[in-house]
Amino acid sequence: MFNKRESNFEEDFNKITPIPIPTPTPTPTPTPTPTPTPTPTPTPTPTPTPPPPPPPPLPLPPTLTPIPTPTSTPTPISTPPSNTTTSST
Repeated sequence: MFNKRESNFEEDFNKITPIPIPTPTPTPTPTPTPTPTPTPTPTPTPTPTPPPPPPPPLPLPPTLTPIPTPTSTPTPISTPPSNTTTSST
């Protein structure tokens, strides 16, 4: 019985037609054309311009009298009394 099933499997396996796998045709890689290197044009050296004269000193603003800020006395933080537990023996 087992041999018959195995032989049927072989027959069915042999009936399968192989699927043709298309082989990809190699595309020719284009040869890169060499790009001509441009000759660098000499840049003219700029003539140094003299620095501008320093600006005149600005007049100082009138001194402002400081506004006295009211000094607030800090409120003391009241600490709650610590609960001391007396252990009764």
